[in-house]
Amino acid sequence: NHDRQYVPDISATSGVWAILPASNGTLWLGGDLRRAGSRTVSGFAKFSPTPTQPVGNNLARDRTARQSSTADRPASYAVNRVWSGVWRGNFRWQDSRTQTQANPWWEVDLGSSRNIGILRVWKPGICCNGGLNGARVFVSNTPFTSNNPSVTAGQAGVSSFTLNGVIRRKDVAVNRSGRYVRIQLPRTAQLVLDEVQVFENVGGVIGGGGPVAPASCSVANANGNLRVTWNRAGNDRATGFVVRRQRGNGASFWAARVSTPTTSWTDSNVVAGASYTYTVETLAGSNRSSRRTCAPSPIVVAGGGGGGAAVKPAACSAALVNGNVRVNWTPAAGSSATRYVVRRARNNFTNFFWAAATGGAGRTWTDTNVIRGQGQRYTYTVEALNGTNRSAPKWCSPVPIVP
Repeated sequence: NHDRQYVPDISATSGVWAILPASNGTLWLGGDLRRAGSRTVSGFAKFSPTPTQPVGNNLARDRTARQSSTADRPASYAVNRVWSGVWRGNFRWQDSRTQTQANPWWEVDLGSSRNIGILRVWKPGICCNGGLNGARVFVSNTPFTSNNPSVTAGQAGVSSFTLNGVIRRKDVAVNRSGRYVRIQLPRTAQLVLDEVQVFENVGGVIGGGGPVAPASCSVANANGNLRVTWNRAGNDRATGFVVRRQRGNGASFWAARVSTPTTSWTDSNVVAGASYTYTVETLAGSNRSSRRTCAPSPIVVAGGGGGGAAVKPAACSAALVNGNVRVNWTPAAGSSATRYVVRRARNNFTNFFWAAATGGAGRTWTDTNVIRGQGQRYTYTVEALNGTNRSAPKWCSPVPIVP
C-alpha cells in the first residue's frame, strides 16, 4: 500500500552523506560527495517536526480523474502514485497537465462520499514555481455544476479552500465528507499537478478544518434599510463572515465583511421598491465555506422615498493610515443628506463598485480590504443621498492612491 516515488540520484565516487536524527526530533541531512567528473555535492539541511494530523488510506489512489483539457499528460497521472523525478539516470515526468486556458481545473471522483481528513497536493520539484499559489480547492458530495470558480464556490454544499505558499507540496485540512475533489486556478494558466492524495480522516484533527456555512440566514426591512442576520453552524471554525448582495436579476457582489462574533449587518445602500437577494459565507483564515442564501429571497425594500435634492460633498480626500485607505469628505453647505455612499475602482477610472454607506452624520470611512505593497491603484468617490435622490459623485484626491 505504499506510494511509489522517484528519488534524486546522489550516487558518488567518494565522500560521505548522512541523515542523523537529534534527540528533540530534529532531522539533519548533510555531507560532502564527489561525483563523476570531479563534480561535488555538499551542504547541510535541518528539518524540524511540526504537529500533523494523522492520516488514513489515500482515497484518491487510482480513482477516476479528469481535467478541463490535456497537454502531454492525462489527469490520471496525478493519482497513479508515481512522482516526477530521476529514475535510472533519466528524469521522468509523471504529472498531469492541462493546456494554458482560463480557469483550468483537475478533478477526482472518490467513488462514493468518504470521510476526508487531509488533502495533499504536490507540484513537480523542478518546474512551475508559484504555479499552484492561489489555486482553489473545492470539495462536494455532489457533482460540480459549473466551470466558473466563483460559481462553484457558491454552489450549495461545496467547501472552498485556497492554496498558497506551495513549494513542493501543500496539505489542506478538509475534515468533512466528500466524493468530488476539484483543484482549479482562477486565472488563465496551465495547471500542473505531480500528485494529489486525499487521505481518509482517522481522527486527531490538528488546526481545524474547513469553514462551515451558517446554519440559517434571514433578511428583514428596518427603517428603510435591510438587516441581514444569520445563525452560526456548530464548530464552524469561523474567523469572520462575508455578505454578498444581488439586486434584481443582476450579478452578486461582495457587500460586507465582518469579524466574529458579529452575526448581523445592515445594508443602508438600498432603494425603496427594489428587490435584493443576500448570501452569507463563513471565513476561516483564507478559506471560505459555501454560501447560505438568506430568506426571503428576494426581499423588496419597503418605505423610503421623498427628500429634497442631494448635493455632492464639497471636498473629499483619501490617505494611507496603517496600511489601509481612509476616505474623508466635507458635506456641501446646507446639505440635508441622509446618507453617503462610497464607491471604489481598482486599477482603472471607470468601473466603480459600491464599497460602503454611512448615515447622514458620516464624514469618514476606512477601506481595510486593500492589497498592500503590490502597486495596486485605488480611486474613490463619495455621493450624497437624500431619500431616493442621489447626487453626482465627488472624486477623492489623490487619484489614484497606492497602498
